[in-house]
Amino acid sequence: MKDLKIEYVDGKLVSLEIDGRSLLNKAIQGIQFTHEHGSSPTFKVTLVEEIINPNVTPAENTADVKKMTTHNSVRSHQQRRK
Repeated sequence: MKDLKIEYVDGKLVSLEIDGRSLLNKAIQGIQFTHEHGSSPTFKVTLVEEIINPNVTPAENTADVKKMTTHNSVRSHQQRRK
C-alpha cells in the first residue's frame, strides 16, 4: 500500500481508496488504522461476506444471497460492456 485515502463528510464515509482503488462498493463493516512512531502503518478493513436476515430460515437466506450474487454479476458484466 502506497496511497490511502479515507474521507468522512458530516459523519459519513464518502471515500475509501487504497492505491487509487475505491472500496466503497464493498460491504464495509469496520475500518482500523494505526500508526505509531517508529513502526509501519497498519490498515485493516473488515468486509461482510454474507448478510443474514434473522427473520427467515437458513434456506431462504441462501436463496437471497444467490439472488444478490447473480444480480451483482449481471450488473458487473453490463458495466464492463460500456
